Amino acid sequence: MFDIGFTELLLISAVALLVAGPQNLPGLIRDVARSYGQVRSWFSEIKTDIKNEIGADEIREQLRVESIQADFQKDKKNLKSLDDSLQSTNIDLLKSLSNDSPTA
Repeated sequence: MFDIGFTELLLISAVALLVAGPQNLPGLIRDVARSYGQVRSWFSEIKTDIKNEIGADEIREQLRVESIQADFQKDKKNLKSLDDSLQSTNIDLLKSLSNDSPTA
């Protein structure tokens, strides 16, 4: 996570030893480690929540697409039915016109 080399770690340890003192250093390290663990836990929870929310958005989008496709299929059937009806009416009209017209 952090790019800390051995020399940087040694420097941080020396400064912490000087600031906290040898008696308080183990407690300070324990507190820092506990805080670091809590922060990692919070970030993990946030990451999980974001992944779940992204997944929910994808599911919503898929449901919307499926709904649009279902509406499209229903409209396609309605148009097919209307087309068949119009063709039938057109045929009937042509037959009636051909029966009514005088033959020469």
